[in-house]
Parts: sequence; C-alpha cells; structure tokens
Amino acid sequence: MKRSPSRVWYWVAALLVVAGVAYGAHGCGAAWNAFEEMPRVGVPGQGVVALDAGSYTLYAESGDSGERSTVWCSLAQKDGTAATLGDPSVRETYQVGARKGASLFDAEVPAAGDYLLDCDVDHGMVIAVGRRVVVHLAWTVLGALAAVATGAVLGIVVFVRRRRRIEAIPAANVVVR
Repeated sequence: MKRSPSRVWYWVAALLVVAGVAYGAHGCGAAWNAFEEMPRVGVPGQGVVALDAGSYTLYAESGDSGERSTVWCSLAQKDGTAATLGDPSVRETYQVGARKGASLFDAEVPAAGDYLLDCDVDHGMVIAVGRRVVVHLAWTVLGALAAVATGAVLGIVVFVRRRRRIEAIPAANVVVR
C-alpha cells in the first residue's frame, strides 16, 4: 500500500514560497539601489566616473530613445587608457521614478580607476553608467517567480495526494445504535 506524502512537504513548499518572495524583494531593492547609485554625467559635456574593471552599459536618460546617430562618447583615464565602447549586446529600457533610460553603449573597462566620460549630443541628456541592471533585475524576478511557483505546485501536489490517500482508506464497519 502506498504511503501519502509527509506533512513535512507542506513546510518545504511554504519555505520555497517565502524564500522566493524574500529573494524577489531583496533583488528588487538591490536593483533600485543600483539604479539610484549609477554615476551620471550631464551631456553634452564631460564628467569623471569611478569604475572598476569589467563590463558596463551606458544608458541615455531622457525623453528620447538615445539614438546612436545623435550621440558620440568616449571613456578614458587621464593616462590614455581607454574603455572599448560598442553597440549594446542587449537592448535595455527602464523607468524608475522620474528616470527613464535606454541602453546606448556597452563598455569594457580594462582597469579600475577614474574615467573621463566625454559625450557630444544634439540636445541635453544624462548618461548613466551601470552593470546591465535591467538584465539582472529580470533574472531576479524570474528566479523569485520560479521559487514561488515551485512551492505553490509542490503544496498543491502534496495536498491532492494526501487527500486521495485519505479518501482511499476504507471506512470501518461501525454500527450505530
């Protein structure tokens, strides 16, 4: 005779749901902070941004889409060490509070340091520098939803199997007088 699933599986399902919600909340909070803390430079013009070595995305923050035909930028250290700028590998857009942005360039920063961001544009905008924050946020949300959905499905499966097992137990022959 098959045994019904243990009640412990309800706790496992609940833990998955709680962990998914907590992971999603933490990830969204971290993404919000990343948006707020991205270094920004008003352009046309230039500004210094402190960057670690690695991959970055330059975002155009304005009411426009930040078309490449109207924007020219360079990113280099005082000693001439330049970051490589190219087309964005992923087209990202965001709107966080009053900030609305779109990916403009991908940048490979060869060494940590202070970089001079120099941009020429047809009209004023702000260039923000971040580490693909929209993509990271999307993966966080998907991971959180997967954990919550897995926990919910597990809880439903355990409930159904336990219910079927209880219903399959034959009633005792009891005579009521």
